[in-house]
Amino acid sequence: MSVMRTSLENRSRTVRFHLRWTLAVITILFGSIVPIAWSRVGDWTTYTNTNFIQDLHFLGDDLWCATSGGLLQLCLADESIRQYTNVHGLGYIDVSSLSVDRQGILWLGTNGGGLSTYDPFSGRWRTYTEFDGVAGKVVSAVLASGDRIWVGTEEGISLFVWNETEGDYFWKENYLAEKGVPVKNVRAFVDWEDQIWVGMDGGVARARYRHPDFVPNLQDSASWTNYNESHGLAHNRVNCFSLVGSTIVAGTDGGVSAFPESTWVSWSLGLPPSTAVYDLLVSGSKMWAGTGAGLYMYDSIWVPPPEWIPLLEGEAITALAEDSSGVMWVGTEGGGVIAAHGQDWVPYIAQGPAHNNISRVTLDDEECVWITTRPPSYPRYRAEPCRLANDHWTTFDESGGFEKGEFMPALFVDRLGRKWFGSWGFGVGVLDDGGTLTKEDDIWLHLDEENSGLKGIPQNTRYVVVTDIAQDQRGNYWFLNYLGIESGLVVCDSTLSNWTAYSVRDGLVFTEVQSLAIDGQGIKWVGARQEGMSRFDDAGTPFDKLDDDPFSAWLTYSESEPYPHTIVTDNVTSICVDKTGIVWIGTAAGIMRLSGLSFYSVSGLLNESVNVIAVDARNNKWVGTEGGVSLLNAAGDEWTHFTSTNSQLVSDNVLDIAINERTGEVWLATDLGLSRYESGIAAPVSSMEDVAVFPNPFFPEVGNGLVTFGGLADGSTVFIFNLTGDLIREIPMPQNNLNQAVWDGKNARGNEVASGIYIFLARNEQGLSKVGKVAVVR
Repeated sequence: MSVMRTSLENRSRTVRFHLRWTLAVITILFGSIVPIAWSRVGDWTTYTNTNFIQDLHFLGDDLWCATSGGLLQLCLADESIRQYTNVHGLGYIDVSSLSVDRQGILWLGTNGGGLSTYDPFSGRWRTYTEFDGVAGKVVSAVLASGDRIWVGTEEGISLFVWNETEGDYFWKENYLAEKGVPVKNVRAFVDWEDQIWVGMDGGVARARYRHPDFVPNLQDSASWTNYNESHGLAHNRVNCFSLVGSTIVAGTDGGVSAFPESTWVSWSLGLPPSTAVYDLLVSGSKMWAGTGAGLYMYDSIWVPPPEWIPLLEGEAITALAEDSSGVMWVGTEGGGVIAAHGQDWVPYIAQGPAHNNISRVTLDDEECVWITTRPPSYPRYRAEPCRLANDHWTTFDESGGFEKGEFMPALFVDRLGRKWFGSWGFGVGVLDDGGTLTKEDDIWLHLDEENSGLKGIPQNTRYVVVTDIAQDQRGNYWFLNYLGIESGLVVCDSTLSNWTAYSVRDGLVFTEVQSLAIDGQGIKWVGARQEGMSRFDDAGTPFDKLDDDPFSAWLTYSESEPYPHTIVTDNVTSICVDKTGIVWIGTAAGIMRLSGLSFYSVSGLLNESVNVIAVDARNNKWVGTEGGVSLLNAAGDEWTHFTSTNSQLVSDNVLDIAINERTGEVWLATDLGLSRYESGIAAPVSSMEDVAVFPNPFFPEVGNGLVTFGGLADGSTVFIFNLTGDLIREIPMPQNNLNQAVWDGKNARGNEVASGIYIFLARNEQGLSKVGKVAVVR
């Protein structure tokens, strides 16, 4: 103990003079401490579109929405919107259905992660999977009815029942098609007079689950009665149910059918022919139908059959709900929620990307995030570019005549800050936003087969596909012109006036080109979907083919003969050049690195099907695969893996990666949304002016009990002093390239420090330093 005291006293004398000026010029005011919003290393954030509504349910004054991008809560009291994703505890991001049990707990069916529950009163989440009895990962229907929870999946039905002793619901049994029960691909339920009615892709099934004389066995196929189009159903695909008195009404992909007695009859008069009906709702004497063609209403349900009246045409209405004031709320396919306030329909649209299938992601010089999306259906929706700036999303649905098509495989920001979008079929769109966030300043340019050197495909010369874009050291732009006629690799100068195309005839490996990289020597590396990869050295004269050396200008790397330089597979999906100039190749069968003319396979990947490789500020490699993300350290001897199971990554299918080298943020584009990971692996800093303390004030009993000092220079040490200048803790920065150090609120003896203001000094051996204050509140 005495040795420690002596060491601290000596250290205190050494650094005390650094604090003299600090205590003289800094006025310490408890009220002057302002909390700083800062993400911690290891934190995840999910960004999704929550405007594709799949189910609605009111609980008090809150409207809960099942969406393809998570769970959405709309509070009517203040019209605030809150989104819940996998980061909060949701088992899977795509929520297909929801129901509320008698305890007020939300039961959520998901399209890939089983069943989740959320208690809005306690904030508790639970997930039920196949290990918990749920009959499959895809849950398309949930109904909480009395002491039972009915769960519909692709394989059949799972039943949860209330246990009074335990005060909870527990799985009881499954009714599976593979066991002979005639239920499969379940889409809807209704519980009426002790019978469960089931809507499926193959019609309707019903069974009595409670009888006064015996206990029904629903695992016996004889307990079930089935109906389909031969029994009068409008369509075999049944999406929803409602009740009109004692009459079961079903919404199908072909209209509305009712079951007044023993057979099904049509209730589709007034609906467009073959209209899909997604939801039905009865309110007083009115009945509402949400359809693929819009919202329809029937004014007198007691005088069947109905004749439907159109109210909102042209908008796909997927869900219906009514609040306690009688206001009708409708969920749409992409347009959020719409409420009928008097004669006006008021939309409520949540912030987010245009779609959840994120094709590409990149950052501009202002650290705005840019993405391209792939819509769920085309041509109903387009592959809109989107920007995230200051936590606000902007969708560029108007782009100066640039038709964006169904897919944008290329996204690039040039040295002038212009954004380049390569489309599947419509050439290239170039956005000059003038460095502002207002669309009024935007100038769009469209490059196609008429005004550029880009070429269409043999089947359609106007159909121009561009799969990747890059810029060389001279400012020339390079394009991969997929299947272009007598094209493949295209270059133009910075004025966009001089164009040259390279094809298989020149030495390009194949026309189905998909990945491009340019190394420090100006060598172009081109990966193809077949036949491998090309290396092209234009000798600094890209617009002059005559000086290209026939023996060394083009080299082909393939697993096929007769090429001498072999790679593991010919499907090259990604090429990346690291900080030391080494070329890394991602393929459908793993990754390789190229040193000289030799390829070296790199083992240890989480999944061999590689989509993208990215390099961070410390030369670590981030590999996005169909099974998650694998991180290889700079030394090449240690892997770290991230999946949707062991982390809060929104989906395992990682399509693209962008890295903010200043902050260490890693942006991951997936087929289910955009994930942001706070890796903390940032570039070395040359100044400590931006050192920040978070959280500040520091409440040790809240969160993980640590306060972080961020933005430190390499080799820094943080010294903590009390207001009298006594050194109470010395914290060396870990050797992990995170530019951070953490303090647990304790002194050097391991005792908790008292509430109050403390001074910190961050300093490294090169003389960089920063002095500040942190408040501890217990």
